[in-house]
Order: sequence, then C-alpha cells, then structure tokens
Amino acid sequence: MKEPKSISRSIRMTETVYTYVNQHIGDGFNQKFENICHRFMREEAELDRRISEKKKLLQQLNDKVRDIQNGLRTAEDIHWQLERIKTELRDSIDKCNSNRSPTAGAAG
Repeated sequence: MKEPKSISRSIRMTETVYTYVNQHIGDGFNQKFENICHRFMREEAELDRRISEKKKLLQQLNDKVRDIQNGLRTAEDIHWQLERIKTELRDSIDKCNSNRSPTAGAAG
C-alpha cells in the first residue's frame, strides 16, 4: 500500500549520513531515505532478537571464563600450598639429618 507523503520536513545531516543514504536503492534522496527506514522497520524485531541472543551468549561465555578463572586461582593456591609443604618437609628432613648422631648414621 502506497502511503501519501503528507509530511514535508527539511533535515540537516553529516556528510557521512548523506553518503550512506545515497548509496542505497531508490530514485532520489527521499526515496532512498524512506527505503532505509522501511528496511529497518521490517528488520528491527529480528535484529533486536539476534542482539538479545548474542548478549545471552556473551553472558554465558563470561560466566564460563569466570568459572575457569576461579578454577585456575584454586589450582594456583593448591600449587603454592604444595610448594610450602615441600619446603617445610625439606626443612624437617634437613633438621632431622642434622640432629642424627654420626655413629647412628654409620650403623644404618
């Protein structure tokens, strides 16, 4: 259905917008501008749906990254605890070895 063009407006725009509009299909600037608007009006709901899906996916990926980072932090904490325990064990072994009498070591 062809809608009558009852509204006449004069608009100002940047050179970038003007060039963008002029690259679209249509016989003149007004028709090109209307074609862009009609296309957006038709596709707006689909674009909004796709954006919403991408936001959900991004949130899921962010959650996964956070979980992986937490796991990595836990693994690093365990690593440093094991390193501390190894150092304490070495110190204990050295202390035990230094407390042994020289004759006890020769007998064994």
